[in-house]
Formats: sequence, structure tokens, C-alpha cells
Amino acid sequence: MKIKGELGFDAADNFFISAGRINLLKAVAETGSISQAAKHVGLSYKAAWDAIQVMNEVSESPLVLKKTGGAGGGGAELSPYAVRLVASYDLVNNKLSVIMSEIQENIHDLDDLLIALRRLSVKTSVRNQYFGKIKEINLGQVSAEVIIAIKGGDEIAARITKTSVERLGLKVGGEAFAMIKASSVIIADPSVKDKLSVRNFLTGSVEDLDAGEVNAFVTIKLEGGSELTGVITKESLAALNLKKGGKISGAFKASSVIIGVND
Repeated sequence: MKIKGELGFDAADNFFISAGRINLLKAVAETGSISQAAKHVGLSYKAAWDAIQVMNEVSESPLVLKKTGGAGGGGAELSPYAVRLVASYDLVNNKLSVIMSEIQENIHDLDDLLIALRRLSVKTSVRNQYFGKIKEINLGQVSAEVIIAIKGGDEIAARITKTSVERLGLKVGGEAFAMIKASSVIIADPSVKDKLSVRNFLTGSVEDLDAGEVNAFVTIKLEGGSELTGVITKESLAALNLKKGGKISGAFKASSVIIGVND
């Protein structure tokens, strides 16, 4: 993957003078005509005219001026302010190109970095969040079961509507997030696995205990390396006799799993 950067000028709160508009200004300087400049950059005359009008309006000083006289009866030219603006753009853009090249040469795992940044950009109030690949999609008449493989070999099954599968563009092998609220996680002894009617039953060891006046948050270090947090009452905490490092499981329904994807 090649990294790119684009330079532009923030001329007003709602308007950005981009590289494309700078190229339009350069074309006006070269051709002396808005119509010829439009052809040069692949715009219609109206689109070029509108862009120039807006740039003139939002800039500190007009960028394109009417040019009177000449064989064609007049045309357009850049103002001294626009000439300085274009020159400044070229200077900074050349520096930016050098920086981008250095980044490209020194970041060898760019693809992995960008994937990580996309994952980190997701913000949610849900405590348990996992990123993985879709292993299976089992379609029913109305709903679908989506199985996501997370790190370490653990799997999470989610029950969502068929419409959601289509809307999210879910496919086997594709990437997805699985999110479960801590309040939806049942903390249980591993021995009761066959006695609970829940689709997901993940086992690990007690990583952390955070007891409040009424409830306690129990964080489980799953066998695959991920963490799962659930909420139980202080009475249940005492009954389970939980201690850090002790074996414990977290169970939750497939319908409690929220599925998300990056755009």
C-alpha cells in the first residue's frame, strides 16, 4: 500500500482550497482563460466558474481577476495574492512529498498499521469488544447466526437479522467486531456448561475482581488471550468463591452480541 498526503488551504469554515482548485488556478495562469483552464483540468465551464467565484469570495483577496483587452477581447489572470498562494502551495507540497516518501520507506508494516488505526477508531460504551474474522454465516428464514473467530482460537456466536447481514455486508472471511455488554455476561463455574441454555460459553481464569457495594465486575482472561468482563452480585461473588487465577467461565446469549464493521 502506498501512503499519500494532500495539501490544501482552509480558506473559510465551510470551504477548503484543495489540490484540484490549485490546479485550476495554475491552468488560468497558463491559458489566460477560464474556459480553457476548465478544459485543461477536466471541468465544465460552469463548474470552473463556480469554483473561482467561491474562491474569490472566501479568500482574503480575490484570486482570479478579469483581464481586459487582447485579441480575444479579454480573459482572466491571477492576482498577485493568488500567485503567492500558488507558489506557497508548491513549496509546501514539495516538502510534504519528501516527508511522505520518508514515511513510506521507514514504515514497512504500513498495511498492519492502517488496520490497527481503523480498529482503534471505533468508540463505544460496550465493555467487551473483540475484533476477528467471520468463520461462518448460517442463514435462517428470518435471522442468521454469525460466528466470529477472535484471537487465540476463541469463537463468538451472534444472532442477528438477515437484513443486518445484508446491510453490514457480512461475508465469510470478512472482518467484524463483536461487542457484548458486561451486564449480559453470566459468570459461572465451568462445570455448569451443559446446564445453561446459552450459545456462548467461554472459559479462562479470573484476571481481576472489582467489587462495589452491590455488584462486582469480574474480568476473565480467556484461554485464547482475550478478556471478558461480566457483572455479578456480591452474594454470587461469595458463593462462587472467586479468586484471582481461579478457573471460571463467562456465558452469554447469541442475541446479546452486537456486530459491527468498519466502513
